[in-house]
Amino acid sequence: MTTPASARATIDADLLTLTLLVSSDQKTWHPIVFEGESPSYVDKRAETWLGKRPYLSVEMSDSICYGPFPRTFEALFESITRD
Repeated sequence: MTTPASARATIDADLLTLTLLVSSDQKTWHPIVFEGESPSYVDKRAETWLGKRPYLSVEMSDSICYGPFPRTFEALFESITRD
């Protein structure tokens, strides 16, 4: 039995990782990982990726502090208001 993935943000040495769970049917969730050396780089990549995929649902997680990722946070709320 596998443990389900979860949305999270981690810092490992000099690499920052933001993992978002996304789904096209809200039944099967897939982890999408954004990595980089700075929060602004990771934030920009995640925001761009989400902006190009408005049809996907993204799990909001209390385990992520979205402070370093303001663009991603805004993109998540844009998708909520579209639904």
